[in-house]
Amino acid sequence: MKMKFSEKLTKAMERNKKEENYPDIHKMTDGYTHGATFHADDVFATAFIQKINPDIQIHRVFRIPEELPETALVYDIGKGTFDHHQTDNEIRPNGVPYAAFGKLFRAYGSELGLTKKSLDEIEKNFVEPIDEADNGGKTNPLTFMIGSFNPNWNEESNYDAKFFEAVEVAKLCLDKEIERVKAVEQATNIVMEATSKMENGVVVLDQYAPQDALQDVPEAKFVVFPSNRGGYNIQTVPTKEDPMKGRVPFPEEWLGNPNQSLGMTFCHPGNFMASADTLENAINIANIAVEKGLEREAEVDSQSNDELETDIDEEETSLD
Repeated sequence: MKMKFSEKLTKAMERNKKEENYPDIHKMTDGYTHGATFHADDVFATAFIQKINPDIQIHRVFRIPEELPETALVYDIGKGTFDHHQTDNEIRPNGVPYAAFGKLFRAYGSELGLTKKSLDEIEKNFVEPIDEADNGGKTNPLTFMIGSFNPNWNEESNYDAKFFEAVEVAKLCLDKEIERVKAVEQATNIVMEATSKMENGVVVLDQYAPQDALQDVPEAKFVVFPSNRGGYNIQTVPTKEDPMKGRVPFPEEWLGNPNQSLGMTFCHPGNFMASADTLENAINIANIAVEKGLEREAEVDSQSNDELETDIDEEETSLD
């Protein structure tokens, strides 16, 4: 009798909790994976292995040799630690099954020297979609592109040569993803350090850096930073619900009509960014926007209270 999905998930999650005694990847001399048609999973698994251990020799085979040295690493074939074709394959808590790339990344991701937060981001946004596609889930442009390296029906079937071409491309993609999360991590450090000097909800940066980290700082309203066009930009901190809607908007009369008396050189009609000629003016503009925002909130609260009192009076009148 087949197990229900929930039972299979529970069993797989229990296996996830078991501590694996992974071999030292730096001591591995040979890697074995399957031959013929390849997919993003085995291609990225190979790229990842070679990034950590550039000297490992990769062999594409149809059957695992009966006698393997202790320095051999087998993946995506053989139903071992780094394969996923067994019926009791491990499944993530969110329901996405592991593939070879995911299992290798879980075992050796720490070798990349990244923080846990960065590793989790790569796992979620990069590794997991590749695993999902290889386990029969939805594909994505990256997995489709890697698959296109397989020989066409009317080409000479040199699968191994095409496989290693794809691996080189995968290495570039993996390197760029690692660079991206490192940059995000650096930006987070810069922005969070700047929040320690924040005044009146205005964060001032010495240089531009992505400001996603401010989503976790509810007091932040505006960010001021040097513009690559000269002068300074004033940018709203968006709400979590709508990235184009600021926690505190600029006054309506500024939109598309910058207040030049304040040193303002531009104010986007979309109400998310303005520019000023100097740092001092940029900070002043942000502070004025914050104050006007507080005034608008007070007016809305007062109006809501008046409407509530009117509703109560009407209800009491109807009861009389």
